[in-house]
Amino acid sequence: MLRRYFVGVIAVVCLAAVLAYVGLGLALGVPHAIFLALLTGLLEAIPVVGPIAAATIAGLVALQHDSSLGAILAYGVYLAALRLVIDQLMGPILLGAAGRVHPTLIIFCFLAGGALFGIVGVITAVPIALVIRTTLATLYDEAPEQTRRKRNYAQETR
Repeated sequence: MLRRYFVGVIAVVCLAAVLAYVGLGLALGVPHAIFLALLTGLLEAIPVVGPIAAATIAGLVALQHDSSLGAILAYGVYLAALRLVIDQLMGPILLGAAGRVHPTLIIFCFLAGGALFGIVGVITAVPIALVIRTTLATLYDEAPEQTRRKRNYAQETR
């Protein structure tokens, strides 16, 4: 289960890099967009601090490239759209599917881990929740999802 979660994290990193390149390189025309997109993707693996650092670095490069009011507003719109897509939509969905938990639980884990233990809590919250879930499922002999589906299908076809 932890392996699937980390595969989900890699998927979020790749998605962040692609979306950052589309926004920075294609839409805004910021120089060194490929490097900034890769940096954004890598920093996305570090919750809370990583996205702030990536936005700051890309923002400084974008500001150096074009400091007009329109360019600043365009960067702000890009940044808000990127954060919403990753943090509220794709991140919980990808991580939830990878760990086979509801996306709301992923968001709750991030919030609770951050509130209780800060950055370390945010980084370790979901893996710890997955370990607890797997342990409780094993202790209480909960049938895996595929076994339940097969059992339900067999009962329906009778």
